[in-house]
Amino acid sequence: MIYRSNLLFLAFTSLAAVDVVDPATPRPRDLATAVTLNLTTSAAAPAVGDQVTVTVSWAWPTGWSVREPDVMADFAGEFVVEVPPAIRRTSGGLEYREQRLVLLARRSGAVNLPRPVLTATGPGGAVAVQAPAVLLTVGTGSATAALPAARPLVTGLSERAPLSPWWWLLALLLVPVGVVLWRLTHRRLQGPPPSPAEIAARELMAAARLTEGKALAGAAGLALRRFAGAVWGFDGPGMTAREAIAMVRGKAQVDEAAAYARMLEVIDGTRWAPDDMALAPLTAVVDEAKTWVERVTARLAAEAAVAKERP
Repeated sequence: MIYRSNLLFLAFTSLAAVDVVDPATPRPRDLATAVTLNLTTSAAAPAVGDQVTVTVSWAWPTGWSVREPDVMADFAGEFVVEVPPAIRRTSGGLEYREQRLVLLARRSGAVNLPRPVLTATGPGGAVAVQAPAVLLTVGTGSATAALPAARPLVTGLSERAPLSPWWWLLALLLVPVGVVLWRLTHRRLQGPPPSPAEIAARELMAAARLTEGKALAGAAGLALRRFAGAVWGFDGPGMTAREAIAMVRGKAQVDEAAAYARMLEVIDGTRWAPDDMALAPLTAVVDEAKTWVERVTARLAAEAAVAKERP
């Protein structure tokens, strides 16, 4: 009786030690192979301008720590035109993910698609899988290109008649004629250079528009020195005010030289003036300079006309 009771106890203990496993749940020996990553495309040989749907799907056992592939970062170098929402689901002890991308085939040739990587860590360690290599052959289709017929081989070059010597002579005559015409046209388009009076008037007008006293004085003084140097033949811009006054005294009339010295002395005196100096005195000097330039120009023109009429 005791022996029979022991057998029943052992049988019951053996039955209690058996695990009931759901057939859909991966067993430990299958967990490593349950980490998968696939990449497929809707077309393998699209034409330039076609849209290609790329599907990236991956799975791993539920409860494992995982670093999912960053599909958007992997395909950042491709021309992505649409990104549908990702698909997420759990079934049979596995986590499933699916991400689709719509790419535009923008250039011809062979294109190797990016290969995302999935890393999952479970009881047996880390498992890393990479998407399979997918090659897109982008072209214009499988139809044979309609090429025109080949042109006949050019032969008989030595039989071509040589150019007449008159053509060479005509070409040699036309070259200098063309150069002369170009120079005349270019010179006519440019026009004569501006006179010293025109340059001074333009510079004095620009100086009058300045709102800072020292800048106005500097621009007006430079205009006066440049005009005097151009008229009487010395380097006005390269001289100081005193040097320019000395040069004008030996070349201009007495009243012209006195007015010139007075204007430059007023302008030169602004070097030690405060930054917020009044503009009224300088504006008066600019107006006087305009009148002085016109008067000197008119006198010199009249003297040149008289000298031209003399026998």
